[in-house]
Amino acid sequence: MNNAFQTEILKLKKNKMALIGFVVTISIPILLILKSILIDKTKIDYHEWIMTVSMLVNLVLPIMSGFFITQSMQKEYGEKTIINIVTAPVNRKTFVFSKIAVWFCWYLVVMIVTECLTIVGSLILFHSQVTSTTICFTIQLFTQIGLLSYIAFLPIIWIAIRQRTLFYPTMLCTLVFVLLQSVGTQVSEELLPVASFVPWLAIQISTMLPQNSQYLYICIASILCTGIIGIGLSIHEFNKQDL
Repeated sequence: MNNAFQTEILKLKKNKMALIGFVVTISIPILLILKSILIDKTKIDYHEWIMTVSMLVNLVLPIMSGFFITQSMQKEYGEKTIINIVTAPVNRKTFVFSKIAVWFCWYLVVMIVTECLTIVGSLILFHSQVTSTTICFTIQLFTQIGLLSYIAFLPIIWIAIRQRTLFYPTMLCTLVFVLLQSVGTQVSEELLPVASFVPWLAIQISTMLPQNSQYLYICIASILCTGIIGIGLSIHEFNKQDL
């Protein structure tokens, strides 16, 4: 597993989407900071600014994440390097897990850097309003949405493996998932019992629920089940492929 993981880390140097996705995502808080300093004449409050950054980051990061894993898998099939991988003494399951692990590491780095830039921006723009409590709120908000989003999007790798060299099906599914995630903030109380079972809606819903809410547990359970199913389908699909 360690050798497979290290090999995937080395491949990041050739994955252009790793750099592009990183730059595009971390540019969001930077551009919003510059916009607030140079353009905005009417000052918004701290909470509104944080929610704006969060909304944009959690639209862009999953899309860039989808591009990242899609190109990573497509490159293996397109350049036929995957044939060498599966004929080497490496378990197919290990290969899938190493892809997921590297995907998660890239995602985590982007998320952490984005959070740090957002906190720095809030200190610059809203120095008097920023406290340890608000910083903890920012970290919790970004981390919760980010990690739940990553888990809910794990079926993307199954689609990428299934489609092999095709690019559009995976990205279409990514965009649909992102759309559902963004709609989660608009779910009414009447639809909450049903929406909590839809993992991509549940990502945003979970941030609006109290910790003792039964719907919060349903949201988290539906997201975790989706991630587990996504991993299971990925391994199953890759194991049965005739390369």
